[in-house]
Formats: sequence, C-alpha cells, structure tokens
Amino acid sequence: MKNLFKMASCIVTLLLTMGVGVNVAYSYSAGPPDGNTGSPADNGSTCATLCHNSFDVNSGSAGFSITAPSTYTPGEEVTITVSFTNSSGVKHGFQLSALDANNEHVGLFNNVDNKTQTSEGDYISHTSSGSNDSSWSVVWRAPSSAADDPVTFYAAGNEADGNSTNKGDYIYTTTASLIAGAAASPTPTATPVPGSCEAELIAVSDAKITLLFGESDEVTVTVTGDEDYAAEGVKVTASLSNAGKKRVDVSPESVETDTNGEAKFTITAKDKKGNAKITFAAEGVKGTAKTVVKVRKK
Repeated sequence: MKNLFKMASCIVTLLLTMGVGVNVAYSYSAGPPDGNTGSPADNGSTCATLCHNSFDVNSGSAGFSITAPSTYTPGEEVTITVSFTNSSGVKHGFQLSALDANNEHVGLFNNVDNKTQTSEGDYISHTSSGSNDSSWSVVWRAPSSAADDPVTFYAAGNEADGNSTNKGDYIYTTTASLIAGAAASPTPTATPVPGSCEAELIAVSDAKITLLFGESDEVTVTVTGDEDYAAEGVKVTASLSNAGKKRVDVSPESVETDTNGEAKFTITAKDKKGNAKITFAAEGVKGTAKTVVKVRKK
C-alpha cells in the first residue's frame, strides 16, 4: 500500500510540473503510461528520466532480463518473459515494446493473465496485481509477414523499496533480439471443404496494420468449423469503438463468408492519427478476432 502511494505521488508531481504523467513501472491499477521502455521510439525515456532518479539506470545489484527465443514465425505467437532476479525490492514493475530495424513498433502484445495489461498492443506492462511479482510472461504475435529484422524487444523495470517516495528505487533496462526463422517444409493440408458446417472459430489475416492518411488495406476474416472445414454463408460483422470511428472506415459493415469461409473487409484511414481497434464477430461463434490499425500522417 505504501508503494502504491509512493508511485502515485510521483505521477501527481509530474502532472503538476509538466502536465504529463510519465512513469514506467508503478503499482497503480490504471497501469503505467506507454512510451517508457528506453527504446529509440521512446527517445530512451524511462521512469528514471523524470521521476525515479536517485540512481543511474542499471546501477542496482538485481538482474533484469528478457527471455525470448532467437527466431519467430510470421503470424504466430511467441511467449516472452520479463523478470528480475536477486532482487530485494518490495514492489516491481515493467514495460515492454518491440521494434523492427527501422525502430517502428511491430507485432501485437497480448495478456496471458491479470498480471499484465496492454491498451492497443504496442506496449505491455504490469497491473496493480502484477506489481507483487518479479517475473511476468506475455504473448507477442509476430506480424503476418517477416519484419525488417532484427526485431528488438525493449524493457524497462522498476525495483521499488516501498519507502513512500519516488526516491531510493532502481530503474533497469534490457533488450533481446530475434529474427524470422527459416520457413519449415509445408505439411500438406486438406483443402477446406465448402458447404454446411457449424461455425466454431474466427481468425483475421492481420492482427496489426499501419496506414497513412487516406490509405486503404484489405483484411480477410476466416470462419471455420470442425476439422478446419470452411464455414460458408456465415455473417461476419465489423465494429469500431467511438474513438476508432474517428480514425478509420470499415467496408462493408457485415458480409457473409464465401465458399472458402472467408469474408473480406476494406479498411480506410481518415485524417486523425492514433490507433483504432476493429472487432470482427461471426454468427454462432463465441470468440472474436481483432485488428489494430495504427493511423499515421506520414
């Protein structure tokens, strides 16, 4: 509880002096603000930049690391672990991002439990509950095609002493890189069988895309049934939050799947920067599929 007050006090101080809350790891239920992993995209910013600056970054005695495989397969999920070792801290926190060789955010982060959280998928961090831990596992979905390798994960972490101030805490940074692995020999698969089958699963071709103002892209939503049979004639609907509607248009709003169980949607960027999350739902399917669209001016 003391550490909660301490971290929150740091944010209040920053709000009063700068009008911005910038903290990478604090035990606060709303979660830390994005943009503090120490990466080039964040201009090297961490909590030590404006708040927890008692010590130089990485001057503590604890270990802070990212555990990840050396390769990834485009479109597939990768489990990443961020952890402290040999730490005497009372509370811990982290924030993680992934950049390609051009220092652009790439892939999409997802939570695996209530210890972590992400808003739009570019960053993932601890939750209030997660601040009681010193190790966190997250899932990163690789882009559907190979990125400009290497993909580098940037993490910043806070080892807090619980003294109810923003002093006396150690901030750490670390990185890990991976590249697209060689494609395995394809395993022959049966051609999806069109016709009537009960829809069970929904998937989208691109979990994350980037569009400039006025640009368009097409995503394909696939609905399958038992044994991956194509579910033909299933109505698929695309929906946007109010914030998303300000940034992109989706056409059509709904469409039935074809003989391959596919429904295609065109996404067009408007002239407002930011992220838009599109949720795709199919009749008779419990789950949904999502695409995050990052809209940029240039």
